[in-house]
Amino acid sequence: WKVDETDQKAHTSICPELGDWCKDKDHVVRNHHDVDLPEFYPSVPTIEAGGGGTTTSSFHLFPWWYSEQLPFGDDYEKSMADMPSSIELPILEIPPFSEHIDFGGGKKVATVTLSFDDLIKNIKNGIAESHKERGQSFFKEYELRDPSIKYTLTVSKASKPSDMTYKDHVRPGQLKFAKGRMWDEISVYGYQRIGVPVLKQVSPSDTFFDVGTTVVVNSSIAGVGRLSGDCVGDSINISPGDNTIDLGKLAEGVYSNCILIVKNKTDRDSWPLIIDKFSVSLKK
Repeated sequence: WKVDETDQKAHTSICPELGDWCKDKDHVVRNHHDVDLPEFYPSVPTIEAGGGGTTTSSFHLFPWWYSEQLPFGDDYEKSMADMPSSIELPILEIPPFSEHIDFGGGKKVATVTLSFDDLIKNIKNGIAESHKERGQSFFKEYELRDPSIKYTLTVSKASKPSDMTYKDHVRPGQLKFAKGRMWDEISVYGYQRIGVPVLKQVSPSDTFFDVGTTVVVNSSIAGVGRLSGDCVGDSINISPGDNTIDLGKLAEGVYSNCILIVKNKTDRDSWPLIIDKFSVSLKK
C-alpha cells in the first residue's frame, strides 16, 4: 500500500486538525497521533485514510486492480481479462512544504515495476474452476492454492527528472473511480491544491420575481469573489461561512452559467462554483 510519511503530509493533512502548535511529523508522533495512514487504491490517490464514509477501502484487493470486487457474475471472464499483472510505482522527489504547498506533485526520477504474472494466473485459474464446478457462491475457492507469491521487481532510473502529479499516476482503468470535487481539481491542475477556498451554494435557485437576485454561498476561507458568465458585477468581499451574493441586475430569462470564483489572500483561485440554474421573471 501507498503510505506517505513526509512532513508535507503531516503539515497539509494532519496538523490543521490538531492546531497551530503542529508543524511537522515529529509534532504529530510526539502527541501520539498516527501519521502512517495508507492511501488506498484503486480510487484516485487521496490523503484521506480510506476507512469509511465515501472513500474506497480496497485493502482486500490488489492496489492496481480496476474493480471494487473479485471477478463475479456472468461477465466474470471479462473482469478477469481486465486484471493487470503488473504495476508501475514512480519514485518522486517531493519539494519541501515551504517550496510547494500543493499535495501530489514532484519530480519523477525512477520507476519500480512489480510483476505478478504467476500469481494472477493462479487466481484466474481458481476463479474459472470454481465457476465451472460449483458456482461462485463458494468464496473459499478464491483462496490462493499456492501460498507462495512470486514476483519480479525491476528498477529503472529516468534519463532525466520529469514533472509528475497525481493526474499522471491515474491509470486508464482507474478513471471510472475518478469522480467528485477532488478529481475535478486534479483533472485540471494535476494535484490537490491546499489552502484554496472551497465553495458551496447554500440557498436553492428557483424563479426570482425581480431583476435583483441573490443567492447564499458558503466559503471555507476569506477572499475576494468575482462573477463571470451570465452574471457580472463588482468584486465581492467573501468571509468564512455563509455569504449573500448579489448576482446583479438581470433581464427576464433563464440563467445556467453564472460562475463565482473566490481568490484567497495569496492570489490562488477557488474551483469555480456554477450557480444552480434559475430564472428571472417580472410576473408573479
